[in-house]
Amino acid sequence: METYSVSAFLIAQFGKNYSVENDKRITGDQLMKLCLKELSEIRYRVGGGLVYLDCEADVCLIDFYQNKQNFRLFGERNSEKDNKRYLQYIKYI
Repeated sequence: METYSVSAFLIAQFGKNYSVENDKRITGDQLMKLCLKELSEIRYRVGGGLVYLDCEADVCLIDFYQNKQNFRLFGERNSEKDNKRYLQYIKYI
């Protein structure tokens, strides 16, 4: 199996704070839009353009990242620490 190395921005700990009052919350779509806008601006200063993340293999998360945000699945990993399967996604911005 061949392997490749590329530089990519890592989106880590992406999530919403549910302790915030309902009328002050933003949607996951709004949060991702803000995140990708910031990364898009940074890429012009430092180069690159790939964004990487991994998430639990959960139907809602798969729908959000793959179907709504157009990330593409490229791998998966199993965590011995928490005994969960994580999906790995990538997107070009």
